[in-house]
Amino acid sequence: MAIAHIYQPWRIAAAITFIGIMFRLLHIPYASEILLVGLAGIVILYPIHFWKKKKKEFLDYAKLFFVIFATLHYTFSVFHWNHGFLFTRLAQLSLLILIIAYLNDKYYADDKASKTERWETLLYVLAGVGIILGVILKILHWPYGNILMISGLITAAISVVLGSISSKK
Repeated sequence: MAIAHIYQPWRIAAAITFIGIMFRLLHIPYASEILLVGLAGIVILYPIHFWKKKKKEFLDYAKLFFVIFATLHYTFSVFHWNHGFLFTRLAQLSLLILIIAYLNDKYYADDKASKTERWETLLYVLAGVGIILGVILKILHWPYGNILMISGLITAAISVVLGSISSKK
């Protein structure tokens, strides 16, 4: 039996990180060390994955900065290291840039889509982003979690209604 080639080792680091998070929540010994190894692996291996990529677009750069700053934010927050607020702000800014880059890529890149399909896609994406970000902000006890979650749910309701109306035509 042949051994499978690992194409994206940073995903293994992400899995180790999730195991470390679980162990830490369950107060299992060496959880912090496992978590730190996983987080360090992400910060080291994802940029290597990025640099190996032949064609890089703005969305790829936005992903890179978000992965690095979000990982550093989480590391500094979990281990209560000094100057974590700096990485928190950088993670928030990079997330905003990532969302804008993603919307730009999905909304403007498809020339074959009609105007209605583009608006429906935009509403679905905004609803998903609002709900997911609202839940994450609520879990992290950051401000505006409720507002984002409610606005995401309202946007989802509007997109479902408009989608059903446009599908009847």
